[in-house]
Amino acid sequence: MDETVMIDGKSYTATQTVKGPVVKTILTGAEGTIELVRVADEFTSLDTDFMSKKEEAQNLAAVNKISVDVSESAYVENGNTYTTSSIYNTWRYGTWKNYKITAEGKISTVILTTLILSYIPYVGKIAGAMAGIFLTYKLKVGYFSAKKDTMLLSGNYIKQKQHLKLFKQSNYTQLLSYKSAERTDHMAD
Repeated sequence: MDETVMIDGKSYTATQTVKGPVVKTILTGAEGTIELVRVADEFTSLDTDFMSKKEEAQNLAAVNKISVDVSESAYVENGNTYTTSSIYNTWRYGTWKNYKITAEGKISTVILTTLILSYIPYVGKIAGAMAGIFLTYKLKVGYFSAKKDTMLLSGNYIKQKQHLKLFKQSNYTQLLSYKSAERTDHMAD
């Protein structure tokens, strides 16, 4: 992932590397860089160039108090059926995955966005907005659903549509916000 993310009206560049159970998420903005490293379900480090070591330790402790539960949704949108003539310019619809994020105590929008990016793939452009909504509604528990749809445009380009929903209740029926974003990427040779 290498995307621009808007958080509280400020632009950040989000990058992420995944090596087995290690997920490193980096946000870089005008005020500096924040790097959050997660190994399996534990955040092992939080480094910034704009917080004191004490603030970093407090934020790392706060992030580790957040629990995230992931489950596959039973809902599949528009089953995927392919024919030779529909290889290009046809959406391949992803499967919704549910994420329950429990966050108690004070946490910043930037830290919550970094956490969301660490757990929920493909939602870079819209993660900051959802983190802001989560905090605006003063939620202790947020129920997220995410999916990614893809379209092969040619042998060299792919279009992706990212979807992220935030619900207020565990039955995923009271929708607070729905965001989507599209991006077109050049496929690696």
